[in-house]
Order: sequence, then C-alpha cells, then structure tokens
Amino acid sequence: MLKSSSNPKLAEANKCIFVKDYEQAEAILEELAQSKAFSDDILIHLRRIELASKVEKLDDLVNVYDALVKEMPENLTYKLAHLFAQQHTDGISNRDALECYQELLRAVGPHPGIYYGIGYCHEVDSGLERAKRAYEQCLNMDSTWHPAYFGLSQIYYQLGDEKKGDQYFTRFEELAPYNVYGNFETHRKLAQEFAEREDFEAAEVAIKTLGEWWV
Repeated sequence: MLKSSSNPKLAEANKCIFVKDYEQAEAILEELAQSKAFSDDILIHLRRIELASKVEKLDDLVNVYDALVKEMPENLTYKLAHLFAQQHTDGISNRDALECYQELLRAVGPHPGIYYGIGYCHEVDSGLERAKRAYEQCLNMDSTWHPAYFGLSQIYYQLGDEKKGDQYFTRFEELAPYNVYGNFETHRKLAQEFAEREDFEAAEVAIKTLGEWWV
C-alpha cells in the first residue's frame, strides 16, 4: 500500500487546510518552503500555490517566485513553482506554459515536476492521451507524486473508464488523505485528533465538512 507524506509538518499543514485554518497552514507551508531541508520539495510549493489560490493571495506568491527565480536562475524548483503559480492566474497562457516546460525538459532532462506540468497543460487543452503519458512518466520517476494520480483519475473518468479512474483516485487519497473531503474515516480520525488536542473548534469543522460534503 502506498503511504502518505512522511513529512509531519506538511501533514500538519494539510490538516489545517482540511479544517479551514488557512492562516496556520499558510505559516507552516511558508516555513517549509524557506527551510534548507525542504525548499527543494516541489510538492510543498505546489500545495502552497493551491492554498494561495484558495485564499486569493496567488498574485503575491507569483511575485515571490518571480523574485526567487531572478535571484537563483538555475534553481529548477523555483522555476517550476513560478510556472505552476502563473498557470493558476492570467500570468501565462497554457500554450506558453507548455513551451516553458518543454524547454526545461530539453535543458535539464527528465524530472517528475516537468512531466507533471506538461501533463497538466495537455489536460487543460483536453489532450487526454498526451496528458496521460506525461502523468505516467512523472510517476515512473517518482511514485509519490500524488497530484499525477489525481490527474490520471480525472482523465480516466473523462474517458469513461470509471474502474481505472477509481484506482488512481484511491492511490491519490492514500498519499494525500487530507487533500480530499468526503471520506468518513478521514473526517472521524481528524476530529478525534483535534479533540484530543483540545482544539474543539477544529474538531467541529472536521465533522461539519463531512456533513456539507454529503448533503
């Protein structure tokens, strides 16, 4: 069975997002993104981008990554994060983003983040077969890249293969349980954990979001 993230701070940030404590999650992700130990983990930056989009701070984060790329132009992680962030704004067209990923692939060689970006671009343009191949290449390089499992699940659903879509979604959920609402056991465990911490407000949110999901 695939395991979820082994980074306890990232797991904590995801739990905070799950119960809508966005301010705390933002602080944890910023700390991780700036730390020497984890600054090269592109999945942390991707989660930071997703949160910034949710709380409408993505334009500010694009500027942060733009400055980092200018300061460290050889840093692939920051280049990818900048591209990912721009794609979620009007800062770059999908076609231009795809060209940037392909240029990076030629310059630095295979990398799971590059393949994921290529797959995402093709998926946005409904190039499902090309997107599928790129996501598969991403996972062949790093089987912990959970966003690619999610991408593949959505592609197979669109192709009408619900069984395979469910298989990939299950793998995504195993690796990133707090990125998904609606699983009773996840909500129950998280509510219990926050209650044991005496954070009863967060525990209540964990239960309420389950009700909202199934209503």
